[in-house]
Amino acid sequence: GYFVRYRKEQFFPSAPPGMPEKTQPEEFSSSLSLHSKYAGEPSTDQTPAPPLETDCFPPSVYAKAVRRVLSVYGDRILLKTENAGLPLLREAIARYLLRTRTISVLPDQIVIGSGAEQLYNLATILLGKDRLYAIEKPSYEKIRQIYKAQGLRFEELPLGNEGIPDEVLFKSHAEILHVTPYRSYPSGVTASAEKKQTYLSFARSRNAFILEDDFGSEFCRSRKPIETLFSMDGGERVLYINTFTKSISPAVRIGYMLLPESLAAAAAEKIGFVSCSVPVLEQYVLAQLLDSGSFERHLNRVRRRLHRGADSK
Repeated sequence: GYFVRYRKEQFFPSAPPGMPEKTQPEEFSSSLSLHSKYAGEPSTDQTPAPPLETDCFPPSVYAKAVRRVLSVYGDRILLKTENAGLPLLREAIARYLLRTRTISVLPDQIVIGSGAEQLYNLATILLGKDRLYAIEKPSYEKIRQIYKAQGLRFEELPLGNEGIPDEVLFKSHAEILHVTPYRSYPSGVTASAEKKQTYLSFARSRNAFILEDDFGSEFCRSRKPIETLFSMDGGERVLYINTFTKSISPAVRIGYMLLPESLAAAAAEKIGFVSCSVPVLEQYVLAQLLDSGSFERHLNRVRRRLHRGADSK
């Protein structure tokens, strides 16, 4: 056979004298590990996955819905849907809101988006970027960040114990009022029924619109559904935004916006061209969860756990 002997002086230096030899970058090692997973080789990564939050949707039920969608809809999951979202999902959301939240809305008034952040952007395009917006102080930080990034004029209105105080609200010259009536984050303030009427009176008197951010009211401990500004308004001046990020999982980036009938024509013109950014498969799966009752059973389980936790304190 043959034997090969390498001498150090026969190699070209990989770095100038005095500079330490380059080691393999961490991201390169990670990419090799990722490649081995896709190549069918066993991964050496034994790091356990982080535990799911107790409020997350059961993965087994979600997986069952995925299998059913694949078997029932087949190739249809590869077809592009309408820009406002899959009609099947918008119809399922409309039925769900009517039977659980007493919100009456037509599927054509529903716009599907990939979470609240995209829906904030669509709402500001629809309502206009030349208007003065008002947000709660404190409020969800991303609202302020998005408004600032878009170059919008906005003012922050401090919250009281039951919402924005009347004297603060009516001093504002805002044309768009962005509020979270139920457990505003991070303050936890919930607007009273009287305060909600005040918000609506403000909008009517100023010819203004209200953006209602309703990310957590499904988990209200009350037996009676929380009345929304959208349902109280009668479809005139309130745009309603909600997501499934909290009610199913942070990984499910699906939200929806309800449009008042008065903005239907403007919405078709100003945001009707924007393609839906949510994968069609995920929209079919969510429609299946809503129509099968799996989503409501999950909410009921979480509510019962919250009730038990409150009773034990």
